[in-house]
Amino acid sequence: MSFFVAFSSNTLFAGSIYAGAIMAGYRLAEKAFEGIEGTLVAKEARIRYFKAILSDGFAVAAADNDPVRKTNGNCTLDVMITVNDLQGIPCALLSAEFVLFAPR
Repeated sequence: MSFFVAFSSNTLFAGSIYAGAIMAGYRLAEKAFEGIEGTLVAKEARIRYFKAILSDGFAVAAADNDPVRKTNGNCTLDVMITVNDLQGIPCALLSAEFVLFAPR
């Protein structure tokens, strides 16, 4: 399962790269949790920057596994998001854990 987000800017800074990557991950998580009730949050995330993006760019989010339901009723999904420049060169990598909190 994967999700794609495009960036439209001449230069992408750390904040916009992070925001776009988290948005791509969030949209993927929404799709993965479709049909399950709850509140979706990014529980934690870590980003590594490899090089500046001096053009437009794009983020691709992917999850290797299906969501996991925990004993407390919450569901989790680990997502990796790669942010690339227009040539497809990886410029940042964000790993995030998304949690769907069960209604209480």
